[in-house]
Amino acid sequence: MRQNDTAKFAGLKIGFEVPMLAIKQTVHRITIKKDKSNIHDPWIHEFLFDEPGEIGSGQNGGFQAINLAAQFGATGIALVGFDMQILKKVHWHGNHPSPLRNPDRDRLVVWREKLDAKAPALAQRGIDVVCCSPSALRAFPQMTIEQMLERWGL
Repeated sequence: MRQNDTAKFAGLKIGFEVPMLAIKQTVHRITIKKDKSNIHDPWIHEFLFDEPGEIGSGQNGGFQAINLAAQFGATGIALVGFDMQILKKVHWHGNHPSPLRNPDRDRLVVWREKLDAKAPALAQRGIDVVCCSPSALRAFPQMTIEQMLERWGL
């Protein structure tokens, strides 16, 4: 969505940065919590639930989206496109435009480890997370979308 179209959108708008004054009033700001005492890795890599809109990093947007969905009250989260691997030398959605970086295999290992390690925090809150596309994640059950819908009675 282009920035000039954002003001016209009537649905919920969230973002890390709100660049235009005209839309600042309608966009809910999300922050990724930091631990300023850790100079080597200042990001918090936990799912956070206490402050709405303050989420953990996990070093990737998927982790952050899961945290946000949990804060919104989701009791079931279907992961689609969370392959967490590089096939055919490209991230699943293709290369990012410059200046963004494309993940390499080592970065994906870190993402998988952080997400798999924090899966119990979601389960303890009664949030059922399932992978609905091929994935290298191991902490969540793997199933088709049809199986997920049946599991959740939808």
